Amino acid sequence: MDRSVCGILTVLVIVWMESLSGFNIELIPQYPVVSQSVILNVTGIPGNIITSSWYKGPNTDYNNLIILYLFNPFYSQTEGNRYFSRAKGFPNGSLLISNLTLTDQGTYRLNIVYAPFIQNQTSVKLTVYETSTPKIMESASSAVVIAGIICGTIVGIILIISVTILLYKKYAFTTKEVKTETYDDVQGPLPEYYNDHSNSQALADSEDSTYTGMQFAYQSSYNKLQR
Repeated sequence: MDRSVCGILTVLVIVWMESLSGFNIELIPQYPVVSQSVILNVTGIPGNIITSSWYKGPNTDYNNLIILYLFNPFYSQTEGNRYFSRAKGFPNGSLLISNLTLTDQGTYRLNIVYAPFIQNQTSVKLTVYETSTPKIMESASSAVVIAGIICGTIVGIILIISVTILLYKKYAFTTKEVKTETYDDVQGPLPEYYNDHSNSQALADSEDSTYTGMQFAYQSSYNKLQR
C-alpha cells in the first residue's frame, strides 16, 4: 500500500477518534429569569476553535441558524434566519443572551470545528422563568425533607422511651406480686389465741386443780406435826 494512502488513513482515524470526544454546554445561571442574562457556556473543547455556529430548533439546518463565527485565520460573523440582536458569541464558542424573554426558550444547538479541522456538535435546552421559583421550591423542598427527618427522629425517641417505661412498670409490678405470694406461703396462717374464753378458762381450772391437790394432799401430815 502506498505510504501516502496509509498517511491519509491514519489522519482520518485520528480525526474520527478525536471527534468522539464530546464537549458540554452549561447554563449560567442554571435558572435564568425574565429580563436577566444567561450564558450558554461551552467547556471541554480540546483544540483551538476554527468556526462555531449556533442554531435554535430541532436540527442544524440553515433555516435554524442564529449566528456563525469564523475565528481562524481571520474573524468574521454571519447572521442567520433566527438571529436576534440580544445574542452575542465568544471566542470559546459560548453564547450570551441578554434581556431574556419567554420567547427565548427552546433547544439551542452548537456546531463547532476545531483544530485540526474536527467537527462536533451538542445541544442544550433553555428554560426561562418568570421568577426565581425553582430556587425557592428547591430550598423549600430541602427544608421540608430536613424537618421530616428531625420530626421522625423525635417521634422515634419518644416511642422508644414510652415502651421502655411501660416494660419497666410491668416488670416491677410482676416482681412485687411474686414477692408478696412468697412471703404469705412462708409465714402461714397465724394462731387464733385471741377471744377464746373456753381455752382460757380450761387452762385456769387446770392450774387451780393442781395447786389444790398439792395443798390438801398432805394436810393430815401437817396436822400431826402441829400436835
